[in-house]
Amino acid sequence: MHEYFKKFGFGFFWGGGFIVASLLVFALYMVFGERKVSEIAEEFYRADMLEQLNEKWIINYDIEVLNIYKLENQLRITASVQSHSDELSYIPRTAFDVFSSDGDFITKCNYSYNRSTAIENKIVYLEATCDVSALQAEQANYAVGEFIF
Repeated sequence: MHEYFKKFGFGFFWGGGFIVASLLVFALYMVFGERKVSEIAEEFYRADMLEQLNEKWIINYDIEVLNIYKLENQLRITASVQSHSDELSYIPRTAFDVFSSDGDFITKCNYSYNRSTAIENKIVYLEATCDVSALQAEQANYAVGEFIF
C-alpha cells in the first residue's frame, strides 16, 4: 500500500509539472504570439478593405485628362473626374503618369485634393502641378490618370 501512495504522489507531481508547463506555454503565446496573429489578421483585413475601395472607385469614377500645359520648369495637368454614384463620396487620391510622344515615361504628378470636397453624381475638375526639368516639360505629350491609395 505504501508503494501505491508513493507511485500516486509521483504521478501527481508529474501531472502538476505538465500543467504548469502547459500554462506557461499558453501564457507566453497569449503575451507574444496572439499579438502577432492579431497584427497579421488586421493587415489582411486592411488590404481587403483597400481592394474593395479600389474596386468601388474604379466602378464609380471615371478620370479623363483634358490638357497638359507646359511651363518652363513645371507641368500643369487638367482633368475631370466623373462620379457615377448617387452616394455622397470623397474624391479619391489621383496621380497622373506623364509620357513622351514615344510612350516613354517621364514623371508622375500627384493631385493634392481637399478631403472636405464631397461629390455626388457630378463632374469635378482637377489641376495637378508638378515640377520638372525644362527638357521633361518639352518632351511631355500625354498623361494617364489613376486613383492611388
